[in-house]
Amino acid sequence: RYYAECTVTVIAAGLVWDGDTPSEQPDGFDTPDPDDPEADPNLIVINDTQALAYFAAQVNAGNSYSGKTVRLGRDLDLNNQAWTPIGRSGSAFSGTFDGNGMTLSNLYVENTESEFAGLFGMLNTGTVKNLNVHNASVKGLSSVGVIAGGYTGKIENCHVTGLIQVEGSYKVGGIIGYAYATVTDSSVAGDEGSYVRGTYLEADLEGDNVGGVIGFVGEGSKTYSGLSASISVEGTRKV
Repeated sequence: RYYAECTVTVIAAGLVWDGDTPSEQPDGFDTPDPDDPEADPNLIVINDTQALAYFAAQVNAGNSYSGKTVRLGRDLDLNNQAWTPIGRSGSAFSGTFDGNGMTLSNLYVENTESEFAGLFGMLNTGTVKNLNVHNASVKGLSSVGVIAGGYTGKIENCHVTGLIQVEGSYKVGGIIGYAYATVTDSSVAGDEGSYVRGTYLEADLEGDNVGGVIGFVGEGSKTYSGLSASISVEGTRKV
């Protein structure tokens, strides 16, 4: 008798995104049990890709999640499917997104005619923390970054690794493009072929304000500390 060894990999349903966004709240979107007196009424846990896509759609429909903490419960693979950034002008994210040390992999955003491109598009006093992103291709018009396109709030302990390709025509960064935000203890470490790139399009979209971590820093009192980047940075000026 001969026996062959083999390895079977079982991937739990929902951990790899198929590109669909559910219209109804999926099972993986865990909200507090109203009958549990010890449950945190402001905590939501995301356990699969359908729940993450549902969350994004809810924010973009006008739910800011202000006062809420949305926690990632599992490593998730976005599978290079076209991702719509979480939050945009008029419907930004204002809560706290806690990555819980988990990793989102294979983020793909291509929206070259729009501002605020990234996993999150626009933050409005929102916080993103404790999140890893591995492999990311993010392209937008302006305010482009892997974690967030920009605006106000905090980014803490967020790290981007693997093949990283970020491109836009104004305010382009490896973590965040347009920062009226505090950014701390975060890093970008790209594999060969990675870049953060500003490309000239036209007047006022001239491929400028480009950085490995932050593209553009707004005025005012904010904190930037514990930041590092190992990646090619390209642009026309203010690089």
